[in-house]
Amino acid sequence: MTGTIAGTGADVQSHRITESKAISRPIELGATDSLKILLTTKEGSEAKRPHQAFLLVKDSKSNLDTSFAFQVKENGKGKLELVRLTSRNLFLHC
Repeated sequence: MTGTIAGTGADVQSHRITESKAISRPIELGATDSLKILLTTKEGSEAKRPHQAFLLVKDSKSNLDTSFAFQVKENGKGKLELVRLTSRNLFLHC
């Protein structure tokens, strides 16, 4: 898997990830920030759609977590965009 993670808002961040290279520190987002993740999943050197792909989001203060499913196409490309991330709306459905 390869991917790009980008946040929007006051402190715009962009990170490139691979299977062997994770993000070096947590991404902190404010109540009006958003998070956009683009990824390509591969099997060997060929792009391939996985059976399942999820993003796990954890609130470091409350220690609560939740997951969001990626929509991944047959070509292995997926996207997930989360807007206005707050503990209140992230965990409302828990």
